[in-house]
Amino acid sequence: MNTHTIASRGITWEQDYEQRVNPELMTSLLRNAIPVLDHSDWRIEKVEDGFCQSVLPLNSPTTNQHGTHQAALISLSADYTGGLALATLLRGIPLAGVHQCHDDDSASLWLAGMNVKYRSPSSGHLTGVCRIDPRTAEAVRRRYFSGSRVLATLEVNFYSNDDLVAVAEMKYFAQPTRQLKPAPGARTHSALYSHKL
Repeated sequence: MNTHTIASRGITWEQDYEQRVNPELMTSLLRNAIPVLDHSDWRIEKVEDGFCQSVLPLNSPTTNQHGTHQAALISLSADYTGGLALATLLRGIPLAGVHQCHDDDSASLWLAGMNVKYRSPSSGHLTGVCRIDPRTAEAVRRRYFSGSRVLATLEVNFYSNDDLVAVAEMKYFAQPTRQLKPAPGARTHSALYSHKL
């Protein structure tokens, strides 16, 4: 079964939200996969088509006098906030490494690059927001469901006490996982498939 067939099953946004991308489910799945998210009490607050909002609380595990400690957690939050916003565009497609799935019906999504600009220190919880504009969303869907690789650059904005404190530029790579599998008899795997294993 190919990804186009899966996408054309008539899955509605409401069904996809309930079964694959709602905040409670995705918070639980990501916390199980990445224990530091659980330890820091990071969570997804809101998900819409092409949109994700997360919260990185200001608490003992997330604060430290060393900038690299906070920067690492903000980077993690940016990665999963933007990644989930992108995943909402792949209606009905489970994510390899997050959802229970098989290579033939899943998407592999990777962070390919990032740049975070810190505008000011935060003094409260950090709310991460990624909203994908309709033109980019349509291009992502068109490429993915035609079987092409997707390389998308998304912006994640971070707010603390309603002030913009950081802007992250996130570059993601996505494609059907089955396309990463080596051909029968091949002696080598793609780097991404080897990493998946």
